[in-house]
Amino acid sequence: MLTLDPKRYEIIIHVDPAFVDRRGAIVNVLQSDDALLPEECRISHVAVIDCIEGAIRANHYHPPGNVQFMYLISGAYRSLSVPLNEAGLPVGEVVEQRHRAGDLSRVEGMIGHAYEFTEPSVFVNINTQSRHADGFGQHTLPLPVALLP
Repeated sequence: MLTLDPKRYEIIIHVDPAFVDRRGAIVNVLQSDDALLPEECRISHVAVIDCIEGAIRANHYHPPGNVQFMYLISGAYRSLSVPLNEAGLPVGEVVEQRHRAGDLSRVEGMIGHAYEFTEPSVFVNINTQSRHADGFGQHTLPLPVALLP
């Protein structure tokens, strides 16, 4: 199993196309044998999200057991992340990372995260737990103090 670097709470890998020809490219974002996708991860939710330049998203966390993957199709963003205790309060240093098109990130539950899109962007958000709109306060919890304004 892949372990988190203690200085980074979000794992990022760059995914190159698996196949390219005159018709275009195929990018295998997640496969069952990937180090980022352990056997116990079952995909329950997939969303495509677009963002304008300057958009702030997230400023929240997910409960234990939820793993969130983000595959950036186009654009760029910076992320801030921090581990949280059981009460949802930060217990570590806030870490900033940069993401570019083609990057796949993985964030575990109980990691506070926020994103600032530095150019117009489109990403695929993939979760191991349901993200029904009527369950917002159960699967997505606001941070007591926003990482980004």
